[in-house]
Amino acid sequence: AFDRAGYEAFRPLADFIGGENDGGTTIEMTAPVEQRGGQKIPMTAPVTQQADGDRRYTVGFVMPPDMTLATTPRPTNPKIALRELPERLLAVREYRGGWSESRYRREERVLRDALIEAGYEPLGSPIFARYNSPFMIWFLRRNAVMIEIAPAIASDRGRNKYPIRR
Repeated sequence: AFDRAGYEAFRPLADFIGGENDGGTTIEMTAPVEQRGGQKIPMTAPVTQQADGDRRYTVGFVMPPDMTLATTPRPTNPKIALRELPERLLAVREYRGGWSESRYRREERVLRDALIEAGYEPLGSPIFARYNSPFMIWFLRRNAVMIEIAPAIASDRGRNKYPIRR
């Protein structure tokens, strides 16, 4: 489930950015993974993971801001799909350490409590963001919990206690 989702999805996604796409294009990760050959496109961190209502997870790599859905190479693996996400406002709590579900849920509770205390309305499912490869030593990994919040609420409340960075 949660703990396996990222590990199981990493290899097919890494293969996609390593050239398993319709152009044979290598998309370079910002993590310590080296790719060679073909056209290189820098990829931004993080790798994200989000659950739907059935506890199935979507794991994704974030493409660079200068790439569009039209310019991103198409995956050859049918399990990989490209999606363009709308702009949204996210509250973020960063932390270091392992990728366990218990740690993630603990950090999520802290963020949700802070949002509610500040008068923000959390929207949708939380997102787990990983900024390092699975090969990074666990205690050095940079992670985050991200929760979408309503922009109108964000512009009106919590400004002093919980600043908004854009």
